[in-house]
Amino acid sequence: MAFVAQAGGQAAGQGATGTSPGPSGVALQRLALILACGLVGILVALAVLVFAPPRYRASAELALPSPAAAAVAEDALASEPVLRVVANVLATGTLMPDVPPNPDAPLSSETLARVQARLAARRTGERLVITASGDEAVETARLADAAAQALLVLADLPATPPPPARPDAAAEARLDRLAQELRDAEARLDRARAETGIAAATGGPAVEPSQLAALQARLSLARVRTAEERVRLAQMERLAASGADPDTVPEVVRSPVIAALRGDLAEARRLERLAATELGPRHPRLAAQREERRRIESQIRAETVRLAAAARQDVERAEAAERALSAEIEAQRAAMTAAIDAVARLRALEQAAERARTALDLARREAAAPAAPPAVERPAGRLVSAAVPPSKPEGLPPAALLALGLTAGCSIGAAFATAGGRRWR
Repeated sequence: MAFVAQAGGQAAGQGATGTSPGPSGVALQRLALILACGLVGILVALAVLVFAPPRYRASAELALPSPAAAAVAEDALASEPVLRVVANVLATGTLMPDVPPNPDAPLSSETLARVQARLAARRTGERLVITASGDEAVETARLADAAAQALLVLADLPATPPPPARPDAAAEARLDRLAQELRDAEARLDRARAETGIAAATGGPAVEPSQLAALQARLSLARVRTAEERVRLAQMERLAASGADPDTVPEVVRSPVIAALRGDLAEARRLERLAATELGPRHPRLAAQREERRRIESQIRAETVRLAAAARQDVERAEAAERALSAEIEAQRAAMTAAIDAVARLRALEQAAERARTALDLARREAAAPAAPPAVERPAGRLVSAAVPPSKPEGLPPAALLALGLTAGCSIGAAFATAGGRRWR
């Protein structure tokens, strides 16, 4: 402050002497103006803190039976009986929910208006939130709780009506319908039992899969045998077509006819070699030996062809057996699938019949039961959450308000200093 006064006095002295300040004097004048405006801003913020007390807000929440009851409670918050109860609670400083306060206590209209101005309500479906505002945190929470309790005690809120009793005609019609559904379910179950020949499906499908597994094993063996027969047939056909050595085919070697012919062929070849060494190439005896050898070879080829034809028949029989096993397996699989489907259908029908029987028994017990006493109406509403005293007021904290005043004052001072710069030059 002394620095600001000194700067202002120097500026005034220079104005009185008629001399213009230098650059340092101009800067000092501008700084003095900015600081002075900042001081004024702080003073204004202090005045706001002193003369404008802090405001607190607290809320209480009510749960009501219906949105209509919530609307009625929202309108009743501004009614005079509710406002009188709230004002009495604030005046006495006590809140006893078990003892209804006196709504006929003498209060002025100005007091009721002030109480109404401090209360507000927000409705969301069946919930009603009552918000109170005030200068003290505890009093504000007590005001919100008092308004909530007053609404529960004094407001004419509609309670939830009991459900209408079912007429006897409707009960009889329901029993008839359930009985007809049970008869239909039992009829469908009897038809399914007659069609499938299964008495009950409680034990699962009575189908043994071991037979199908045995058929699968036999089919695998038949396929292996068919493949072996095809390989043997191919070897014999190559042997018959090429005339190669029959030792390459085991089935030909094991044939007794082929073995005898091979012995004859070996003897004929020995005699042919002997005649070829003793006689000339055109000797009738050598020609006869050669003819004998060719005849034996032709017999061996014929026997090989016969064995190939027999092997072909074996292949055809193996293929036929394989096809028969495949067809039998398919038939068994189809029968098993049909049995499983029949058991599943029978089980579903048994369950449907059991559900219909249970529903009919329950309806009969309900119809035979004595009439229930009138239902007790639910309370018109309840307090979900009481108001809690707020920990801090609304608005800016004092430090933030002082900083805002200082910033605003300095900003205004800077604007004035910039605008008056030409005059100071």
